[in-house]
Amino acid sequence: MKKLKLLILLGVAATIGLAFTYNSNESAEANDWPRKHKRTIGTNIGDEAPELAFSGPDGKILKLS
Repeated sequence: MKKLKLLILLGVAATIGLAFTYNSNESAEANDWPRKHKRTIGTNIGDEAPELAFSGPDGKILKLS
């Protein structure tokens, strides 16, 4: 009985240990997100900021970029 409990405990510990070291293809693709994601210009979180250009007091165009 004692050996069975030890064997079960060892199996659970091994399963938990392997769960922390497992690397699926999905997580590798998630790390590649910035290169695969189509850039969207807008005002939402994660969007690329729009180009803003205004005329200054002297009439010249000023861009925030």
